[in-house]
Amino acid sequence: MRPPRKNSPPRTVGRYFEQIAARRLKQQGYRICGRNLQYGRWEIDLLALDGNMLVFVEVKSRKDISIFLPEQALTGEKRSSLTRAALACLRDMEHRGVETAQFGLRFDTISITFDDSYAVTEFVQQKEFLEPNDESLFRSAL
Repeated sequence: MRPPRKNSPPRTVGRYFEQIAARRLKQQGYRICGRNLQYGRWEIDLLALDGNMLVFVEVKSRKDISIFLPEQALTGEKRSSLTRAALACLRDMEHRGVETAQFGLRFDTISITFDDSYAVTEFVQQKEFLEPNDESLFRSAL
């Protein structure tokens, strides 16, 4: 996997770091089930299985000279979009015959900071950035 060229569009850079995140998750024993899943205007960067836990992963990346940390891009509006995308994904899985009740649900974020050559300078995975008791509310919306 080659790093993007200098001055590549943000989408290209983002996809590159999503690939890096997926590779790291695989190394940790996760099974990647989907990438860049689109549901209307909402998107799930990575969908993974961690044992019996279905994990919706949001990947954020920033150049290390940025004054903002990658995780600061997870605003309330973005979290709401991720929740909507996850609900749409679960409905789609149910429609395809997958019994989603067999899985626990989790939302993780991966924050990646990189230098001028797109080398990773920091990789932070935060599990469960939504409260655990949100799952029952979440499932009731299905």
